[in-house]
Amino acid sequence: TLPNIALITLDAFRFDAISKDYTPNLMEIIEQGVISKMLFHVQAEIPSMTSLFSSTYPNMLGGF
Repeated sequence: TLPNIALITLDAFRFDAISKDYTPNLMEIIEQGVISKMLFHVQAEIPSMTSLFSSTYPNMLGGF
């Protein structure tokens, strides 16, 4: 069978705000899931999301 995949994207969310006190459900997903370490960040959200869903780099879409 194929694996279930959930892609969670967060905008304007500080990494230090993630804790069991503030986000218990998100912490449970993180503990049971896989975290990608091969990511990059751009300053504008629209090129980032478009890049993510089209599998192209943001600079190819008029981004940074």
